[in-house]
Amino acid sequence: MIDINKPIAALVMLVLGSVIFYLIDGFGFLIIYLMLWIDKVIFGELRSPLYFGLDFYSLPSILIGIAYGPLSGFLFGFLVVPIVWGMIDLIYTLLLGGHLVDTGWELFFPSPESLITGLIAVVAGIFSPHLPFIGIVLTCMVLRFVMSIARDVTLEGSTNLIAYFINVGLTVFIAIALQNFFVTTFYL
Repeated sequence: MIDINKPIAALVMLVLGSVIFYLIDGFGFLIIYLMLWIDKVIFGELRSPLYFGLDFYSLPSILIGIAYGPLSGFLFGFLVVPIVWGMIDLIYTLLLGGHLVDTGWELFFPSPESLITGLIAVVAGIFSPHLPFIGIVLTCMVLRFVMSIARDVTLEGSTNLIAYFINVGLTVFIAIALQNFFVTTFYL
């Protein structure tokens, strides 16, 4: 039997977050929220995509770094993304009684993962005047790959290399496929 509350909760999070992000800074921010929503609600509900390297939170941080600069990109990746994750999980918990986001870190607080996300946004912001969009995405994703492996080995003693290869490949594929849209929307 399908739990009808889950789609309702997902819809509430989609509409509420979309309106808030759109009001903050228009269509571009709405797209950012939609990518975060897909990552945390859809992938979060499935629970396993991150293990296989599927995520959508790298690209929003890269786009914020490009559009708003390195400092805004860092603050977005390091502070805003954990707050958005926390809000999504809070709404999910209030509506359904269970947690959606399992980051292994306290909700609402920056983690080593959010530090990496913030740093790739800094790199995107620094390189945006000097590299084409795909070059920025490749540079940022290679940096994410290296930093994520270092974090895993340092904190956990091992890493899932296949997941990171898939993550880099998928993010670059999405960036190539939607390059014209992203460039038109986020290059100010």
